[in-house]
Amino acid sequence: MIFNLLVFLIIVLLTLYMATQGMVSAIIALITATFSSLLAMALTESLESLVGKVSLEFQRGLTFLAIYLLTFGITRVVADILIPRNIKVPLLVNRAVGGLIGFFASLVVVGTIIIGLEMLPLPTDLMGYNRFPAASNMQALDADGKPIPGTVARQSGVWLNPDRFTLAIWSGASGRGLGGARSFEDVHPDLSVESYGFRRNLQYASKRTVPPENFDVPAVWMSADPNHLKPLGIDAGPGQRAVVARAVVTLGEKSSRSAADSDEQYFRVTPSEVRLVTDKGRQYYPIGYLEHGSSLVKTDLETGQVVDDFVKGKVVEDWVFLVQEDEKPAILEIKQTARKELVDLKDKPVSALARGDYPQKPYQKERSSLVVTVSGIEGITESRVLVMRSASNQKDVGSELRAARDKILAIQKNIEDSTNGWSRTEKPGMPSHALYAAANNRSINLVNKAPTDSVEWQAVLELLLTAQMQSEPGPSITALSTYIKETLVPLFAQVTTGNPVLVSGTLEGGKATLPNIPKGDTVIFVTARSEKGFYVWISSEIFTSGEKTLSLNAGSARLKVENP
Repeated sequence: MIFNLLVFLIIVLLTLYMATQGMVSAIIALITATFSSLLAMALTESLESLVGKVSLEFQRGLTFLAIYLLTFGITRVVADILIPRNIKVPLLVNRAVGGLIGFFASLVVVGTIIIGLEMLPLPTDLMGYNRFPAASNMQALDADGKPIPGTVARQSGVWLNPDRFTLAIWSGASGRGLGGARSFEDVHPDLSVESYGFRRNLQYASKRTVPPENFDVPAVWMSADPNHLKPLGIDAGPGQRAVVARAVVTLGEKSSRSAADSDEQYFRVTPSEVRLVTDKGRQYYPIGYLEHGSSLVKTDLETGQVVDDFVKGKVVEDWVFLVQEDEKPAILEIKQTARKELVDLKDKPVSALARGDYPQKPYQKERSSLVVTVSGIEGITESRVLVMRSASNQKDVGSELRAARDKILAIQKNIEDSTNGWSRTEKPGMPSHALYAAANNRSINLVNKAPTDSVEWQAVLELLLTAQMQSEPGPSITALSTYIKETLVPLFAQVTTGNPVLVSGTLEGGKATLPNIPKGDTVIFVTARSEKGFYVWISSEIFTSGEKTLSLNAGSARLKVENP
C-alpha cells in the first residue's frame, strides 16, 4: 500500500509541476525521458558486465538505473539550453496541454525507475506492494486450488501501471535493441514477472545469479510422442509439447565467481529462477526436472525449490517445460545472468547421464516425512499443513505482534464490559475466556523482545490467531481464514532470514503426506475449515530421519471455533 501511494503521489506531483512549466517543457521531458529509457533498455545487457566485476547480483539493476538517470539528466539539461522557450500560447491551453503531456512523461519516469528497482536483488515485497500477493505467490492454481504446472498466477499491477506503460513503449520501439540478433521483447517477453521470479530465491543468503561462464546447455530435446514422455512421467496435454533442457552449472574456481552459495557446497535454485523463451516470444517456467535423467519430479513455482550438491565440480539437471506445439525453445536462462541460446534441438529423448553424474542430494537421505491425518471433521473445504522452522527474529513479526496485543486487550475489555457483542458469559462454539488471558500474558514477553531476539513461531502463531477472534462463531471463522491467507502466509514470505515454511501441503480426504523434511526443531501448523467450524493445531516437533505420523481431531485443536 505504501509503495502504491508513493508511486501515485510522485506521478501526480510531477504532472502538476509540468503543468506549471508549460507545454514545451512537458514535451521536452517526455522526449528525453522516453529516449533515456529506451537507451538504458538497449545498452544495459551490453554494459552490465562492467558492474558485474564488482557485484554480479547488482550488475543489471545498477547498470540500468545509472544509464537511465545519467542520460535523462544530460539530455534534459542540453534540451533546456538548445530549445527556445519563446513559444506563445494561451495560459490555460499551455498548462492543460502541459499537464496532459506531463502525465505521460511522469509515467515513463516512474515506470522506468520501478523496472530498474525490480532488477535489483530486493525482497519481493516492496513497501507493502507484492506483484503476486496471493498465498501461492507466482504459482497459478486451478478451481480446486491445485497448482497448474509451470503456469504463472495473475499479477497485481502498480497503481496507474507506469511500468507496464513503459514496457509497452519498449515493445513498440525495441527492434534490435539488445545489440544482437534478437529484439528486447524476444528475450524478455515479460520483464516484470521475470525480475520477480529471480528475486524469489530459496533463502535470504542464496545467490540470485550465476556467472555466465559457469553455465552451459549441452543438450535439449522436444517431443509430444507419448512413447517418449510416458516412461519419464511427463504428461503433455493437447496442443502441447515437452521440452527437456540439460542445464550444467559449474562451481567456478574463484569464490567471487562461484555458482554455489556461501557454504560452497550446494547450488540452491527455485523454479521461478529458471525460464525458457521460445521463438514465438513466449516465456515458460519448468514443471519439474528429471531425477537422474529418468523420472519427473514436479516443482511448482511456490514450493518446488531444488538444492543440489556439486558432483565433480558441477550440477546437472534436466529441466522439463511444456510449450505450445507451434513454437520451439530458443533461450534457457538461470538466475538472471546465465543464458544460452538453444540451437541443436533434438526430436527425441537424449540419453541420461550416468546416475553418479547427477546431484546425489545427500541431505535428502537424512530427511524425514510426515503423515498427518485429521478425523472427526466432515466436509473439510479449506486446509493447510505446514512444517516450519521453530523461530525467527522478532523484527520480522514485531508489527503484527503489537497489533495482536492491542486486539487482545480490546477483546478483554469488551468481555469485562459486555460490549460490542462480547459477554462475560462464554458462548457455545467460542473459545474459553481463559484463552485471551493466556494470550495477553504471552504477548507481553513477545512484544518486549529486542528486534534481533529470537521468537518461537508456536507462541507467535497462537497469539496472532487468537487476536483474530470476533464476538460470534461465524465472523470468527471468516476472520481466521482471511487472516491466514491474506496476512499470515504473505508474512512468512517476507521474513528476512528466509521463509520459515520448510514443507507445505493440504489435506486430501483428511490426510496429508509431507516429504523431505530437514532435520531440526520445527513447528507443525495445521488448519482446517469445514461447514461446521475452523480448527487450528500447533505443535513442536524434532525431526531426525524416517517417517512420523500425527493424528489430529477436533478435540485436540489448539484453537477451535464451531457454529453451534
